[in-house]
Amino acid sequence: GRMWAMLVLLLHPAQGLVPARRGLHSRAPAPLWAGSKASATAVQAPVALEDVAVQWVACAESGAPLTAKNASAFLEQVFDVEVSRDGGLGLVLDELYAANDQSEKGLVLVEEVVKGSNAARTGMFARGDTLTSVTENTVTYNLEGKDWQTTVDVLGSLSSDSITLSVKRLVPRARVQVSVTAADGTDLGTFSCPAGSNLRREFLRRRLPASEIYDSQTMRFDSIGNAGSNCGGEGVRLS
Repeated sequence: GRMWAMLVLLLHPAQGLVPARRGLHSRAPAPLWAGSKASATAVQAPVALEDVAVQWVACAESGAPLTAKNASAFLEQVFDVEVSRDGGLGLVLDELYAANDQSEKGLVLVEEVVKGSNAARTGMFARGDTLTSVTENTVTYNLEGKDWQTTVDVLGSLSSDSITLSVKRLVPRARVQVSVTAADGTDLGTFSCPAGSNLRREFLRRRLPASEIYDSQTMRFDSIGNAGSNCGGEGVRLS
């Protein structure tokens, strides 16, 4: 199984490091202390860190921005939290992936928001979040897809009383129920698909009759670079 490591980052981070390893990919829980206002409404993320890691680890390995492997089921919510360092941060960080080289590539997730901490009082942090950057004054440090050591080193190097953390959260994509009715009123069935799906593609995937999908009198606007005009008729029939 996975072994663990713990680091406590106090008010003066560089002076209070107490490691106790727990290993394989993972070196962290790192309790960090935080506090104050934010700019987004929290949405509950999947609670199993491994489930979040499965969606993001390929991007972390390649150094690309973290986006869900299964984009039809998940999407990313990104928001900023302005926090005070007075009293430290209150986040337990866990490393789910680290590259076996000097690239600093990794995947660090919030394992726990410490009860009673400044982070908990913001109401903005949740298990499974990842920190994508931190801004001190006008300087921003990238943390997205970084390993545990790089993340902790950056956070521990800050000296300002107030910082801004950019947070990315994996959230389930909402699903909608679509009822399909033919022009003559025939019920063609009901199906579920992710919100924001291409409706024409969903119809085709389910082999609905072409005569009910297309309407020569309906304009289409799905041609790349073709803004504001019909690209050939036969748009999706909506009624």
